[in-house]
Amino acid sequence: MNQKDKERKEQVAHIINIPDDYRLVVDDQEGVDDPYHLLWWEHKADEERTIQITLNRHTGSLVDLRIEDEKLFRAVRKR
Repeated sequence: MNQKDKERKEQVAHIINIPDDYRLVVDDQEGVDDPYHLLWWEHKADEERTIQITLNRHTGSLVDLRIEDEKLFRAVRKR
């Protein structure tokens, strides 16, 4: 992690890097009372491969992080 990233990490609660071959999917409805906010990214070539992040809508705390991409895990293990 470079110095700029270290400084930024001190200012925010979470930094999560998402690979470029994913796209953010937004399905946010006005007036939602749900205390959680779900963000997810779909792989551009295969929508079954996803990364999901659940945040507490009121505090911004990270509640859950799910990675549904076996190919991504295989690539990480090889490094």
